[in-house]
Amino acid sequence: MQAMQAPPATDQPPHRRSLRRPLRTLRTLCLPLLAAAAVASALAAPAGVAAYACVQGRAAYLLAYDPAPGRQAWGHLGGRAERGETGAQTALREFLEESNCAFALPPDATAWLIGPSVAAGNGFQTFVLQVPFVPASTIAAPRPCQQVERNQWVWVEHAVLHAALETGARDLAVQDGALPQVHLWPPARASLAQARTEGVLPATDPCR
Repeated sequence: MQAMQAPPATDQPPHRRSLRRPLRTLRTLCLPLLAAAAVASALAAPAGVAAYACVQGRAAYLLAYDPAPGRQAWGHLGGRAERGETGAQTALREFLEESNCAFALPPDATAWLIGPSVAAGNGFQTFVLQVPFVPASTIAAPRPCQQVERNQWVWVEHAVLHAALETGARDLAVQDGALPQVHLWPPARASLAQARTEGVLPATDPCR
């Protein structure tokens, strides 16, 4: 009787060969998703600016209304990063866009930013910046400005903002703007409160 020859070492059992094609298909489907995730992770976290101006020797903070579904409330100005931006660059660009291009700041104004305070939840980076006072009515005036996602602006006093951060008050009295009071968006409140705790947002009035 002729002895049976062992199969070549490179051969694999049939059940392993049957798995090759599904694995290739799965790899083909997953690679684009992994690449997209890698690009997203390469972008900096969202960032924004808690901007204040000195008005008659006291600080006032600029808040803007976000009409997006699920928000529809007030907060400091900020948004998503663009490719290649640092957190400071994102914060400054978003501030200029979301303030309706009402502030003339030099490109190197990122050096003036204080912070950031990084939110524990979504990584939002809050910076603080002193700016010249521009009345809310002037900010809202029509001008050529792109990517403006806010449509109302107000200034609130330092003491009013910090009292709300300490007590959790829902409404803030307005110092300058078309409304008597505004409602602070909870995530914005959390970011500002954290920035205050970390010393990025000054607890004492920086204009006094």
